[in-house]
Amino acid sequence: MKYSLFKFFIALSFFLFIGCNNQSEAIKNEQQRLNQELIELKSRIIKLEQEHALLQLYTQSTQKASAKITIHGVHSKWVNNKSAGELFVIKGIVTNNSKFPKSKIQVIGKLYDKKGRITNEQIAFCGNSIEEDLLQNLTLQKLNRIMKNSERSDLKPITTAPFTIVFSSLGKELNEFTAEIVQTK
Repeated sequence: MKYSLFKFFIALSFFLFIGCNNQSEAIKNEQQRLNQELIELKSRIIKLEQEHALLQLYTQSTQKASAKITIHGVHSKWVNNKSAGELFVIKGIVTNNSKFPKSKIQVIGKLYDKKGRITNEQIAFCGNSIEEDLLQNLTLQKLNRIMKNSERSDLKPITTAPFTIVFSSLGKELNEFTAEIVQTK
């Protein structure tokens, strides 16, 4: 489409510039107006091509950057908490595979029902591993404070950090879960 549009503009330019010597003033004015529109359209095409190229570069760099932070060892378990009742816990390890330090690394855990719909999601900073006795005994408010603590979420190159995501008030149809990097600086 871009090529045929460009050919149309070339043909239109040729027609407009050739013209006849016996044109009336109205035809000359229309020719000038169409020439100006042609110039504006060519400029817009060039800008769109530049924006498209920049968008492709951004997309490629974003994909490369996110691939350098990986999650592994993800597992889940049920924990009975004294004050909040039954909790669903996702744990895993985040690895900074890049050559540069990364900070404020956040992981999002998502819970899905049998129809594949997200029923609950929770974000936690990496660097916060919550041990079994704390999961059983701390209030939900304190557990959430630990998950939101970003002090240990910085990772030097080629290092790892644990994460823990805690869910309460679960729906009855929990079918599966995921964990993925949501943000890093």
